[in-house]
Amino acid sequence: GSIKPKRIGKRKDFWNQLEIAYNDVLVQRVLDRLKAQKLTSVEAIKNKFFTDFKEMDANLMTADPVNFPGFRLSIERSLKKGITPCGVVTGIANLNFATKARVGVLISNVDFQAGAFDMASSEKLSRLLSECVKQRLPIVCFVSSGGMQTKEGPSALFAMAVANDRITRFIRDNDLPIIVFGFGDCTGGSQASFVTHPMVQTYYFSGCNMPFAGRVVVPSFLPSQCIVSNYLSSVPGAMRGLVHHPFAPSLDNDLLEIDPTIPIPGESVEQVVERVFRGSYLPRTRKPEDTSTPTAQALMRPIKRTLIHARGCTAVKLTRIAKKRGTTVILVQSDPDMDSVATDMLTGPDEVVSLGGQTPDESYLNAMSVFAIARRERADSLHPGIGFLSENEDFARTCRQRGLNFIGPYAKNMAVMGNKSNAINTALQNNVPVVPGSHGILTSGNATEEVAE
Repeated sequence: GSIKPKRIGKRKDFWNQLEIAYNDVLVQRVLDRLKAQKLTSVEAIKNKFFTDFKEMDANLMTADPVNFPGFRLSIERSLKKGITPCGVVTGIANLNFATKARVGVLISNVDFQAGAFDMASSEKLSRLLSECVKQRLPIVCFVSSGGMQTKEGPSALFAMAVANDRITRFIRDNDLPIIVFGFGDCTGGSQASFVTHPMVQTYYFSGCNMPFAGRVVVPSFLPSQCIVSNYLSSVPGAMRGLVHHPFAPSLDNDLLEIDPTIPIPGESVEQVVERVFRGSYLPRTRKPEDTSTPTAQALMRPIKRTLIHARGCTAVKLTRIAKKRGTTVILVQSDPDMDSVATDMLTGPDEVVSLGGQTPDESYLNAMSVFAIARRERADSLHPGIGFLSENEDFARTCRQRGLNFIGPYAKNMAVMGNKSNAINTALQNNVPVVPGSHGILTSGNATEEVAE
């Protein structure tokens, strides 16, 4: 639905926060549907990426040392279904693409306890690392985990410490790469000991849920921007990069339909593996805003619906001119300005939208809320008025990135002339007369006296 509050009150950045919340609902709905399909089983990953898979230590399974209620039943149910009751499956296999290289493999067993890392998993990993040292094999891991298997009691805490130490020694002493792809719910211990280990090549599937420990079982109401791999890929040091979800080819497009600014991957699992094995560690990821920003000239099209970001007499003049030209007006106003003269001039398809707030900081200076309104109201252009954000080059640039025709100077010109010192220097460089003065900071009384004379 759509809401059009007459007054919002002192809720800063209301429309931007509302858009974040709504996008979060839509993103989580897409990811929940993906999760319900259960596409990333051990067998699915083996069949997709490997051939001639030889499982190691298939007889190793989790124990129930502290008789945790219900845990034994879960183990027995898995055995009856033919599922190994252990957090991971390990083995040696050939890649199913390109060089067909022989590699060590570790895959989270999400069909048992959501792939929680137990003591048997730690033992399997250690044995896999030892075997790969003997055969001089790199390792490829696919990790999705609910963290440590705490149902095994206090001893489970040591499984992660052992895993970290073994991984460090494997890479440091043997100069062999470990590539880890996080997928699904990649939380807790899996984050600490596998995916974000500082010495491994860290990648995530698009749409991976990677919150802090406990987030899956304790509602925290963090937005998708804080827990989904696509958004976190822009955080320095969070990962090497994103990869396309190999079992959901339409996922990236589904996410882009919800949020056109969401970072999306530029590589597949196969491309990353081949690149790392060749010795190239620089990922090739892209963000839509970096590659699809329209030029200012491309946005110079007939204006039909323009958002006017102004108040007072400026809003009145702009509204009058826009209506004279037959342009539909989307006027944004603070709560106190919702009964202004400019709002009384609106007719027919014109709209006035409250920005809320009592002060400029609570209303007109909230750029992201202005963009949220422009998107909701399908504006094709934006006039910044005077003052407020009209002199902000980043505001003009972001308008263009979001497909809005910014009715004003180019952002690069604003960068040159928007600052008084820069404007003076630019004028002098182009032999344009300026008001006499120091044209810079005066650092002493003598210098001031000399300029004054």
